[in-house]
Amino acid sequence: MKAACYFARHAVERFRQRFRPTLGPGVVLDELRDLSHRASRLRERTEHGDEQWAAVTNAGEQVIFVIKRDDPRGPMCVTVLPIEASPASRSQRAVVTDPWSDDDEVA
Repeated sequence: MKAACYFARHAVERFRQRFRPTLGPGVVLDELRDLSHRASRLRERTEHGDEQWAAVTNAGEQVIFVIKRDDPRGPMCVTVLPIEASPASRSQRAVVTDPWSDDDEVA
């Protein structure tokens, strides 16, 4: 993502639970912010129509950010999933786009 997104408490806790159980929430949030700048938007959306963005951690874990755009502050990551838990795991077609853009066209 070119611009940072906000992270819901749920997203921080899920990433921590699934990938970084020994780290505190502040350290996890810092890692998520860093990852968000390297994430690529996927063609597939969730069953509820939310955007999915893929990223690879420094440890090589593939994760999916689920992004909602109904928060007035900007894009909000509501959860972080292991890639195999997402419909996006069936596709390798990721493209980088700007999460602040209203353009829904994805090449």
